[in-house]
Amino acid sequence: MSQERQPQRGRKEKFHVSVQERNETIDEVLLKPVKRQVASLEQLLDRCLPMLAARLWATCGWPESMAEGWKVGDFNFLVLETRPEPDASIYIQFWSEPHEPVSAEVGSGEWSPGTLKYLRAERRRQLKAFGFEIGGRAKNWRSGGSRSISTASRCRPADTAR
Repeated sequence: MSQERQPQRGRKEKFHVSVQERNETIDEVLLKPVKRQVASLEQLLDRCLPMLAARLWATCGWPESMAEGWKVGDFNFLVLETRPEPDASIYIQFWSEPHEPVSAEVGSGEWSPGTLKYLRAERRRQLKAFGFEIGGRAKNWRSGGSRSISTASRCRPADTAR
C-alpha cells in the first residue's frame, strides 16, 4: 500500500462495513488491524473480497417478485468505510431498491477535510474514469450511470465498475 494509507501515531487502521437490509442494520469489521501491513492490492482483495461480495449481493440482490419478500418503498444500503486518521473518513456507499439500478457514491471529503489528502488528483481522475461526478448536497462523487446488479457474480468489483 502507499505511504498515504499508513495509520498515524500507532493507530491501527480497519475497514468497516455497515449494512442496512430491510429493517435490520449490521455493523461489522471487514478487515481487522494486523501487525503486518497489507503489501498489495491482491493481498487486500484475497482477504476482503469474499465477504465484501457477499455483503454487496445481500444489499443489491432482490427476489424476483414482491410475493417473495419485498414491497414498494423497500431499500437497502451498504457503506464501506475506513478511518486512517481520526478526522478522515474514506467511504463508498451503495443504495439499492428492488429491480432498480444500484447507485454508488464515494465521499469527497467536503464534510471531512481530513479526507482530502487521500483524494488527491490521481484518485479524482480514477473516479472520473469510472464515471463518477461530483453532485448532490453532500458534494460526493456519484456514479454517473447507476449499475444493475442482477446476479451474485456481478458483485465482484471488476464487474460493478463496468
